[in-house]
Amino acid sequence: MRPIIVSILVVTFILLAGCQGEKNNANNVIEGRDLKEITIYEGNLEKFEDENIITTLDEDGVQEFENVMQSVTRVKEEDISVVPNYTIEVTYADNDVDSIGLQIGDEEESYLKYGKDSNSETKSFEISAKKTSKLKSLINK
Repeated sequence: MRPIIVSILVVTFILLAGCQGEKNNANNVIEGRDLKEITIYEGNLEKFEDENIITTLDEDGVQEFENVMQSVTRVKEEDISVVPNYTIEVTYADNDVDSIGLQIGDEEESYLKYGKDSNSETKSFEISAKKTSKLKSLINK
């Protein structure tokens, strides 16, 4: 009887720990990866062109960007309409590159639209007013 109870407790703990880790990854834009470079472009771009570059963040800016991204909240795609007015090119330490759409409007909050490619699920995230202000200052450096 005792081995059965111990087995049930171990399986329950493993399931809970596994589900918790999956939840955190699903709600984080950069998914805990180390960032190398952030370049911000004007417009909702499919291809990155030098004439559309607004800024490339320095090391401190990359750290600030990473802090903002770790605090975003995932929202349902059908609850909002995200039309990015900026495109963020994220280069990771392993040289993988992702594109994130950023919508900053007149509203207090801003939104991100993220999907690795056309076969991936597009994810949308809300950025708080305080973090939106931080993003605006990074863009306008």
